[in-house]
Parts: sequence; C-alpha cells; structure tokens
Amino acid sequence: MECLIHVGMHKTATTSFQYFLANNSSRLRKLGCLYPKSFRANNQHSLLPGCYFPNHQFLPRERSLDPMVYINQFKKELASGAYSYCVLSSEVFNELMIKDASQFNILLKEITSMFNDYKLLLTTRELNSAAFSGIKHRLRHMHKKPECKLIPNLDIINTFKNIRTTRERNLANWRRSNLPIVEKAMEETSNPTQNYFSVICDFFKDNEVYQTIKEIGLNSINFKENKDEFLPYIYLILILSSIIIKNNSYEKINLSLITIDSLLTFIQNSNINNVKLISNIKDDINLSFLENYSEINFSSSNIENHLRMAGLSNEDSSNIINISYEYIMQLEG
Repeated sequence: MECLIHVGMHKTATTSFQYFLANNSSRLRKLGCLYPKSFRANNQHSLLPGCYFPNHQFLPRERSLDPMVYINQFKKELASGAYSYCVLSSEVFNELMIKDASQFNILLKEITSMFNDYKLLLTTRELNSAAFSGIKHRLRHMHKKPECKLIPNLDIINTFKNIRTTRERNLANWRRSNLPIVEKAMEETSNPTQNYFSVICDFFKDNEVYQTIKEIGLNSINFKENKDEFLPYIYLILILSSIIIKNNSYEKINLSLITIDSLLTFIQNSNINNVKLISNIKDDINLSFLENYSEINFSSSNIENHLRMAGLSNEDSSNIINISYEYIMQLEG
C-alpha cells in the first residue's frame, strides 16, 4: 500500500479538497482508496499532528495528546480492508514542520513505516494572495480568539508582511527538505480540488478502477465551507482604521472592540449614505494597497495616494477614509 500525505499549506483551497475527500470517502474506499476516519476532525486528519499543539486554537479542547492513541486506531483501520492507497490531509502537518522539523520527521517516519511507499502533496499559492487571505481569516476570528493575538496590536500591515515572510521561508524549507514532494499551485487551474485529486488519479492509472476514480474527480466542485460573507470594503475599512489608530493618539480605544461585528453595527446604525458608493471595491484593491502601502510620513493624504495607486477613484478614496475616521470616533466616544 502507498500513502499520500497532503500537508497544506493553509489558504490553498484545502477546506474544499478535504470536504471533497470526506464526502466521497465511502465510494473511494470501495475502490481501494482509503481516506481514513482515524484522527479526523472537521474532515481533516489534524488530531495526530495536533498532539504537538496542546493549545491549538482550532482543535477540540477535550482530545487525546498521545500520538500512539491515533496511530493504533489508524493501524486497525488500515487492516480492516484491502486498500492499495491511503490519503491523509491536514495543514497541521505543515504547522508542525514550521514549529519543529525534527519532530515532524519523527512523526512522518512513524506514519510511513506502515506503507511500501509515500509522497507528500504540498499545495501552494501566490505569496501575497495567501497572506491577504490569512489577514481576512484573522480579522474574522480575532474577536473569537482574543487570547491567540491573531493580529498583534491590530497592526495589520506588519502582520501581512510577517505572514508573507513566514510563508516564503516555510515553502523554501519544504523545497530543500529532500522529501518526496508533489507540488501543486492553487492557481494552476480554475478547480484546485480537481487539480489536487489528479495526484490520486495518477496512482490508479494502470488500475481497472482508474476510470471510475477519474470520474469522481471530474465531478468535483469547489465546496467552500468557510465562504466569505463580508464584502471587500469591510476589510479595507478595518485596514485603514488600524493604520489611523497606530499613527494617532487614541488612548481611549480598546483595540479588542475593533471587529467586523462592531463595524457592521456602526454602519447599520449610522445610515452612512456613501457606503453604497464604496460597495463596488474589489479584493484586488485591498491586496494592492497592502502590498504597496508605506507608513513613512503618515497622513490622510498619504493613505489616499496609496488608495488611488491601488486603483480607487478620488471619490471612493476620500469616502472610505472618512468612514474609517467616523468609525474610530464612534469607538472613542
């Protein structure tokens, strides 16, 4: 039996891929391809690598931290049928590689000792796009997990840069690890799930079940469990507010109050007319602003210039800056 271990990275349509595999696990199991139930949480195999993260913010509090509990469960499941291929998937494998590469390699050796051969699937994404996706994720969750300090001191600009730098370093470490890695970029096709699943199809190419497995992949859809319900201008107001607060004296403001929920409440209660004028802002505007903004010589005109450079009109730039200041003033009051 061979094994494919999908290690992430985060923000590469991993949720879609994991949902697809879990949703089709019964069909795949009958064809000799196992997507194990062992150490699965929320469709991914996070509980085993999660043993090395006792306080992981997105894993269950009540869980075993003994790797052998999950390893023994896994061995029983492998022995329960005639499987030729096994697929594991969790970004927590990547988190472990970042935290402690030697511990990751020990765990990898333990897992792969059960198989004749193995490969790692590393899914990637353009660095700036991935960093921006990470910022949006943190803005959505920071009020739910204040103890995690997802955006330290609400410094979004430097958090964006740090995510990008960490990700670039992490990717370089994988590429020089000498491990048997298959690398797939999220942007390679319009359907990342299908693209990633093609690695599984390739294993079965000379097998009689190949056409059936291929059809499963062709029928894949990009399910997005964590579909973003917030429009881009919401994120941009929070980004601008964080810059303004950082560069001015707003001692009365509790940074923990700056959240998507508080911003939505402010907009709803204020009946701001010019919100409709900025509702057409796109994510590429936000990304361009984050990539290029320089905090040297802070001023509203400097922010406005960078917004125009990112592609906003003079009117939209002025409107969204004014709304950001009004939001801050409401929090201060």
